[in-house]
Amino acid sequence: ILHGTTSDTYELFFPLEIKAQTQVLAVGYRGNQGLVHVTFAIPGSSLTGTENPRGIIYPVRLRFVAMDGTGDPVGFVDTTRVFLARQAVPQDEYLVGEVNLPVPPGILQYRIALQQGEHAGMLLPIDSVLVAAVAGTELALSDPVLGSRTSNLTWNPAVGDTVFFNPHGAYRQDDLIELYYEVYGLVTGRQYQTQLVVKKEGGGGGFLGLGKIFGGGSTPISLRFEELASDQVVRVQRSIQLRKLKPGSYTLELAVTDDRGLTSRRTQDFEVVK
Repeated sequence: ILHGTTSDTYELFFPLEIKAQTQVLAVGYRGNQGLVHVTFAIPGSSLTGTENPRGIIYPVRLRFVAMDGTGDPVGFVDTTRVFLARQAVPQDEYLVGEVNLPVPPGILQYRIALQQGEHAGMLLPIDSVLVAAVAGTELALSDPVLGSRTSNLTWNPAVGDTVFFNPHGAYRQDDLIELYYEVYGLVTGRQYQTQLVVKKEGGGGGFLGLGKIFGGGSTPISLRFEELASDQVVRVQRSIQLRKLKPGSYTLELAVTDDRGLTSRRTQDFEVVK
């Protein structure tokens, strides 16, 4: 009985494997629970559409489960989205989508299955995500969201706020990265400090300049600024220019420190292409 109820002999299998990219980000909240956003980007080369008088139909099924430290499910989504395009998606362009769901705070394991059409899909290995505690006095950062206005994939955390996603994580040198993150556990009216640094993969830990960033001066190696907390939860949006960065793989490092000396850190990888 134990073996039969804790093992899986028939793992999900697809006759045809698609080449898609996914991203799971813990940012935002609903009530006292955090939000997990599951985004995906499927290249046109992996898509099979059905002709319709209005265009081409692409059905995409997303299955996602989040589990706590004991392996019990704490969040689950099984949804099918139907995308309609006027013409077939070019092979080097992407079909993108996003689903979000509330989950409890903590380190959660998750698994994703993405299916396109009847026979094509992919099952990703188990991974993990850290969901910050929204309600509390402990300083915490959400995942940094790196997005692009050209990806046509957005989320509105509040009236007047628009967050941009970019599931495939690649940016041209003439692009802007639209950065969004949230800070939790701040003391209203008290000062906190933010440091943002970009490092090149394989660069030996050295800092790399971002060029003109946030409208600021000339090629800083890092950015540091101080602000007053307007609330216990602060939402931050910034734009980062990439024209000074050479093509390659990079990591954005974000650190926030409050006046109590508490520090929270998060990182996010991205790629710059020609």
